[in-house]
Amino acid sequence: MKILLTGFGAFQNFNQNPTIDLVEGFDLKNHEVKTRIFQVNRPAIEQEYLLLLEDFRPEIIINTGLHAGTGVLNLETFAINSLKENLSFSDVGGKLEGLRTSLDTDSIAKELCLAGIPALRSDYAGSYYCNFIYYKSLEWARGNNAKALFLHIPHSLRTASELVLKEGKQYASMPTEWVRTGLILILEMIVAEAQVS
Repeated sequence: MKILLTGFGAFQNFNQNPTIDLVEGFDLKNHEVKTRIFQVNRPAIEQEYLLLLEDFRPEIIINTGLHAGTGVLNLETFAINSLKENLSFSDVGGKLEGLRTSLDTDSIAKELCLAGIPALRSDYAGSYYCNFIYYKSLEWARGNNAKALFLHIPHSLRTASELVLKEGKQYASMPTEWVRTGLILILEMIVAEAQVS
């Protein structure tokens, strides 16, 4: 299957985004995987991302982003067509609309927990670029018979430790290997579901 996996570069006061380590060089045996790290800005998503979707035409899309306040994998269920830029919401076209993934995030989260990877369904992808790219993915997937999911991940243990030293502030974290194992399990579940239907 054709799988698109995305992450984001540094943003705000976070110089290290754990999605970079997760996404770069990721591979899944017997599948065509394309990876991309996007800068945290609107043109990158509105132009580059939509061109990438049309060019690669993935069957599975997994977008990833940092959630500095979580210590688990958050499987996002919804996205809305809004974007908070510079502390104000931007019009992204049309009336406010929410889209839901066709994937059963409750079941996936449960299976991850049973495998020893802490995970939860989440109903709020935020109001920033994570939500924005996820909305674009769900919109594209709906019209192209594809599956899409946004996965919010915590800081790596290394980065959380560095932030404690630098800022004297604690951040939730998870071992990078757990996050990678969780991603592989998620993809295996989605592939298995796609092969049955």
